[in-house]
Amino acid sequence: RYGVYLSQYVLLFTFFGVTANCFVLFVHNGVMLLAQTFSPLVPLVDAGCRSGIAVYVFKNITENNLAVISAVLAVWCINLVIPAFAGYIFILRKKSFK
Repeated sequence: RYGVYLSQYVLLFTFFGVTANCFVLFVHNGVMLLAQTFSPLVPLVDAGCRSGIAVYVFKNITENNLAVISAVLAVWCINLVIPAFAGYIFILRKKSFK
């Protein structure tokens, strides 16, 4: 799971224009994920907290805070919002067959 998250973050940071060495991105992402484990919050507030932590961790690499926040929110949507929405649709369809 850790490798998947790291890969998602590195790909999305690269996609959104954060230019840095791949190793540096992996290290900073590891620090960011470690810091995020110490902030257990409800999912709606979690996205904002994760973005704040990411901006703080990546301030030495890039000044493009919008790219950092966009990458964090994209990973949050990919891993939380889309599966939750798919499960909701699945449950609605299952109830409609009864």
